[in-house]
Amino acid sequence: MLFGALCIVGMPLTLRAQSTTSAAESTPSSLPQQFQGQFVKITLNDGTLKFGQLLDADESNLLVDLVGLGPTSIPKYLVLDMAIEVMEVDESGEVKNLISSQATRYFFAPSAMQLQAGEGYFQSNVALNSVSFGFSNEFTAGAMIGFLGVGVTAKAGWKVGEKTSVSLGALGAADFFGELEKPLALGFINVTRGDENKNITFNVGCTNAAFGPDWPEYYSPGAEPYDNGGGWIYYYPESRYSRYPRVLMLNISGMVPLTERRWLITENYFVRGNTFAKIVESPFSGSVSSSTYTDRIYTGDPSVWSPYRNDLGILSLGVRSYSKRSGWLWDYGLAAVILDGFGFPVPWFSFTLEF
Repeated sequence: MLFGALCIVGMPLTLRAQSTTSAAESTPSSLPQQFQGQFVKITLNDGTLKFGQLLDADESNLLVDLVGLGPTSIPKYLVLDMAIEVMEVDESGEVKNLISSQATRYFFAPSAMQLQAGEGYFQSNVALNSVSFGFSNEFTAGAMIGFLGVGVTAKAGWKVGEKTSVSLGALGAADFFGELEKPLALGFINVTRGDENKNITFNVGCTNAAFGPDWPEYYSPGAEPYDNGGGWIYYYPESRYSRYPRVLMLNISGMVPLTERRWLITENYFVRGNTFAKIVESPFSGSVSSSTYTDRIYTGDPSVWSPYRNDLGILSLGVRSYSKRSGWLWDYGLAAVILDGFGFPVPWFSFTLEF
């Protein structure tokens, strides 16, 4: 959500399941008896996935009790492949967690959980559009484009316990308007505790020195004074020193289920704008007035720069909801942006389609 505030049709269902039998060898017109009454994954010609219990079939159609939609007739000519899915069940024997909570992310921030190999999703709030894809069970990559710029993302993650995951990732972005000194790079580490339906994530990240230099700039010592004859004295220092801050970002996010198709989400940031600053020395060929030069002689002490960049806080709360009609996941939320002791609200929404 931080970068979103600054910056296709099918059922988006990610099932905690393992495919055991493929129907790729069979054509839609000849339905093997083994599928009758089974919970199946159906791949349509356009790549859309459908999940449900196969109730019946005739020469032209499949009757499937689809998750979230109920009994639905699917023409066989639309079916590319069908496979039996072995589902996880709870203690009562009921199939659980049929509808994806999109646990790999919150509003915008990632969790340490990974997409499975071959899974992906498209997310959009119009101003920012992104796509992510699981190239393996441990590696996810993506790209995004919005009104402000473009970017790429990558994340590698692993389970380190039954309910604990860790991940390392990076985001690179470039703006369209030249406000950044160079492309922005953000590296981050995630630790997530919980399952795909209920979890909390701790995240720490740091950017490169892509933002503009802090004011003021300082100059090398030892410059000789020069009198222009009009009563004005100038100095011609050999070097100029600029301080480029890096941004440290701490994030705590979490989700809990409200109903089978709805989750409460929170995503919160503390952003410190004067961290791990980079001091850059560059040649200087201009003149500096006497009063300016004597006040801005750099002696190697970086504390001469005042931390004028204010810390930023963002607190957000919202709901993720699965739409039975469209098959999309919708996020609605409200963020409070707190800067220099003042706050203002920012609404958030996005929709997600899994593939």
